[in-house]
Amino acid sequence: MEIDFNRIMELETENMILKSEIQRLKNLLEDAGVDYSVKNSAHQRTIEILSTECIVNENITIEQIDSFITLFHGRTDV
Repeated sequence: MEIDFNRIMELETENMILKSEIQRLKNLLEDAGVDYSVKNSAHQRTIEILSTECIVNENITIEQIDSFITLFHGRTDV
């Protein structure tokens, strides 16, 4: 197995540049008072989805539901 030391150096340099950029961006977020925590953001998005993006329509009747089921029973393209 041949080791390409030039490629390793390129990747290490790129890694160092990317880590520096990540730190710079984190500092900007902290200075602006923005929470960038991945866990908190993902958890908050889940809560938003559960609380705001659900369809709640109290005007749907049982008859309408039965009609819908009858019309589309067995169809997989709906």
